[in-house]
Amino acid sequence: MKNTKILIIKGHGGNDVGAVKGNLVEKTMNSITATAMYNFLKTQGFTNVTLDNENTEVNDEVIMANSGNYEIVISVHYNAGGGDGFECFYYSSNSKAKLLCQKIESRIKEIDQNSRGVKTGDGYKIINKVTPMSIILEGGFIDNNIDKQLFDTQSKQEQIGVAYAKGLMDYLGVNISNGNVGATGKLYKVQVGAFSQLSNANKL
Repeated sequence: MKNTKILIIKGHGGNDVGAVKGNLVEKTMNSITATAMYNFLKTQGFTNVTLDNENTEVNDEVIMANSGNYEIVISVHYNAGGGDGFECFYYSSNSKAKLLCQKIESRIKEIDQNSRGVKTGDGYKIINKVTPMSIILEGGFIDNNIDKQLFDTQSKQEQIGVAYAKGLMDYLGVNISNGNVGATGKLYKVQVGAFSQLSNANKL
């Protein structure tokens, strides 16, 4: 299932920066989190995952999602408006999309983020105007002082992206490979020796 064709969208774009609170700008946060999700999936061997190059407006996102023969479309966002916690939206008649949301929600809870639940989002264009299975991820509320402590730095926003990637892998039935994979999704390796004789290398 690592060849599943996936599109990850950085929510908001153009003149639309999304929600803003202090130094937190949703458009920038979406880009950081979506990129971390993409990077992690690539380190895990996913060969057919695409990250949109720039934040784009929603109508352009719909065109992009419908033009690439994608199987799964994931739109990354953060929220505002006085609420609390993560939430995921899916098309009401799509049970697979609901399951994907639930798998990602489980991973988000592992990093101690509250969840407002998995919800139907039939009114959103990126869900109701898109042919592939599509979901919207809202990482939390940037105007909630408690909530935003989980994503008030770049590394924390990257951690949420990694949690999203792990939830997607759970949905696809793909095991997470061992290794020193950081919040950016990068895999760091250390060479521990070089030998002129094969026997010495085998001993190590």
